[in-house]
Formats: sequence, structure tokens, C-alpha cells
Amino acid sequence: MMDDMTLEDFLPADARARMARVRAMARAVLGDDYKARDFLTRPHPLLGRRRPMELVLEGEEGTRRVESILKRSASARP
Repeated sequence: MMDDMTLEDFLPADARARMARVRAMARAVLGDDYKARDFLTRPHPLLGRRRPMELVLEGEEGTRRVESILKRSASARP
């Protein structure tokens, strides 16, 4: 029988909660799971070419920076 655990299962609860919150926000802003995953895993110029998910995993300060980029993106959409 295959184990359904993912790498995310090994994260502390607070990091899992931050990832879930940002993933949901990215889906809402960008329109689908694929675009949200792409945003979270690609280096971003406003984050010093770091991946948004790295900052989210590091803590609340990084999470706020990523959320700020998503909010700006949402407000720029027509």
C-alpha cells in the first residue's frame, strides 16, 4: 500500500498553516492551482530572486512579503 504522505506533512503545523493560507490566496488571485504553484515555486524578482515558498516556510515576515505581492497583483487586475 502506498503512503499518502507528502513533504509538507513533515513541516511544523505553523508552516503548514502559512503555506495553506498563501496557496489559497495565490489560487484566488491567479485563478487556478497551476498558476498558484508556478508563482510559489519560481524565483521572484521582488523577493531577491528567491522562491515565495521559501519565505513562507521561514516565517511570518516572509509570508507577509509574499502576501503583499499577491495583494498588489490582485489590485492591478481589472
